[in-house]
Amino acid sequence: MAQLRRVTEEGDNPGLLADLIKLVLIAGTDPKDILRLCFQGVTDKQPDRKTTSLMKRIGLGLLNAGRIDPRLSIVQGYADEYGGAYLGQVIGDALVEAGLLESENVADLHFEELWKALRGNDWKGKLDWYNQLLVPLLNQGPCGGTLGLTEVKPVPASLVWKDIVNNQRLPLLIGAVFEGIGVPHQGPESLPAMITLTNNFLTYHGGVSQKQTAGARA
Repeated sequence: MAQLRRVTEEGDNPGLLADLIKLVLIAGTDPKDILRLCFQGVTDKQPDRKTTSLMKRIGLGLLNAGRIDPRLSIVQGYADEYGGAYLGQVIGDALVEAGLLESENVADLHFEELWKALRGNDWKGKLDWYNQLLVPLLNQGPCGGTLGLTEVKPVPASLVWKDIVNNQRLPLLIGAVFEGIGVPHQGPESLPAMITLTNNFLTYHGGVSQKQTAGARA
């Protein structure tokens, strides 16, 4: 407990926690806004502030903030219940900002399995961007049709990363997820950049088209 107390006093943590308490105490606050503060750290008065590892752990529900202040105990429940909807919000915002969809098309997006994987400690073994991000997105409401893709079923492991059309969607979407949870996602060695590089390689060498993989997903 003493170590946790020391961490709460480091850097921007005192201000972030104070703002989080204020937000939690405002009646009717959207739980997704509370998670957003945990992951992004910004407020109207602190537009340039960065989040911290402590706040990200609170946002993921990996640390019960009630241990820091009893008024924050509710945040862990918000992480459990609203994390998938929070991911839907940040992904939807990115699609709208890119001009791919209208806001009404993305109002109710949610990604429960992706959220569950992100909360784990084995991203390499548990994260499946095709089946936890693309497939749910394309099957929710009008998103698939609006993006020009049809309803899909789970993609076999042997075909993941081999669909050029789907790969082209991923840098934007993964970038939105990483930004949403406060993870660096830019630069030549970032995952979105590596996906773009892989897709260029597949395109140059013929690759596997969406049509070729559709049979496995139909």
